[in-house]
Amino acid sequence: MSMDKSRTSNEEALDFVSKFNEIYFQTFTYHLSSFVKDGFLKDLFEKNPSVPKDKAQILIERFGETADPANFTSQAQATNINPPPFR
Repeated sequence: MSMDKSRTSNEEALDFVSKFNEIYFQTFTYHLSSFVKDGFLKDLFEKNPSVPKDKAQILIERFGETADPANFTSQAQATNINPPPFR
């Protein structure tokens, strides 16, 4: 894949991306497909109100305590970006 570098001032970053974009997309595809296969995305985005799920708990179970949405409250306040609530 060739990249147009004429508009970019940081050639080192572009060189890095050019060298590793294939491995990035392979890794991204692997993880996304695993989320589909094991039902993680289905569980996270389930809209069936008869089966209520704690979306924050799903994230914590998958990614650990660091994924707890409560950890991002101060960051959201500092950046004035309010993430949508998990329901």
